Amino acid sequence: MDPSSLAVIVPAGFLMGVLMGLTGVGAVILMIPFLIIAVGLPAAQAVGANLVYAALTKILGAVIHYKHRNFDPAFLIPLLYGSLPGILAGVAVLYRVEVGGSAAEALILRALAVVLVAAGLLTLFQKPSREGHGGGVLSGAAGVRRASATGLAEKGLLMITGGLVGFITTITSIGSGVFVAAALANCFGMQASQVVGITMIYGAIVMPVAAILHGAFVSDIPWKLVIGLLAGSLPGVWLGSRLVSCVPERFLRVLLGAIIIISAVRLW
Repeated sequence: MDPSSLAVIVPAGFLMGVLMGLTGVGAVILMIPFLIIAVGLPAAQAVGANLVYAALTKILGAVIHYKHRNFDPAFLIPLLYGSLPGILAGVAVLYRVEVGGSAAEALILRALAVVLVAAGLLTLFQKPSREGHGGGVLSGAAGVRRASATGLAEKGLLMITGGLVGFITTITSIGSGVFVAAALANCFGMQASQVVGITMIYGAIVMPVAAILHGAFVSDIPWKLVIGLLAGSLPGVWLGSRLVSCVPERFLRVLLGAIIIISAVRLW
C-alpha cells in the first residue's frame, strides 16, 4: 500500500476511529500493526507516526477531561516523574542499536509483538467500566478509594509504573493508555471517569515528549500520513460513539483482542 495515498489512509483512519468509538480500545493499539503490516512502513517510522498521532488525539481529549476535573494530581504527578527517565532510556536504547538498521528494526518488532499480546489479553478480559468505587488491591477495606492520600509505597508504585510505561511507549508507541488504565483500575480501584481522565492527561503530556525525542534521534515523522489518519479518525470516533449501543461490546472486544494478538504474531 502506498503510504502517501490519502485516498487509502483517510478511510483507514476513519475505520480505526469507528472501532475506537465503539469499544474504547485505543486507536493507537490498532494503528501500529496497520502501519507496519498494511501500509508497509519501517517499524521505527511507524512508531514515530503513531506517537505523533496519539499525542494530537490525546491532547484533544485531555482538554475536555481537565475542564471536568476528571483527574487527581496525587496520582498523575508521580506517574509523570517516573516517565521521564523511562522515555530517555527508550530513546537511548534505540539510538544505541543503530537506528534504521536491522537490529533496531528487530528490537522494535519483537517489543511490539510482546506489548500487543499483553494489550490484546487486557482487551479480551477487561470488564466493562462502571462508575463508582472499585476494589483494587491498594484501595483499602470495602473498596474505599485512597485517591488523594497516596503514601510512599503507592507513590513508588506509580513512579515505577510511569517509568516502565515511558520506556515501552517510546520503543513501541503503545502503553500510555492501556497499561496505565489497568494499573489505576486494578491496583487503586479508581472510578472509571478518574481512570480515563488521568490516562488521557498523562498521555497528552508523555506522548508529545516521546514523539519529539523520537523524531529528533530515532526516525523522521511522515507528517502527510499522520494528517490523513487524523482527518479520517476524528469523524470515525464521533460515529462510533453514537453506534455503541447497537453493537454488543463483548463481541467487539473479543474480535479486537483476537485481531491484536494475531497482529502480534505477524510482527514477530
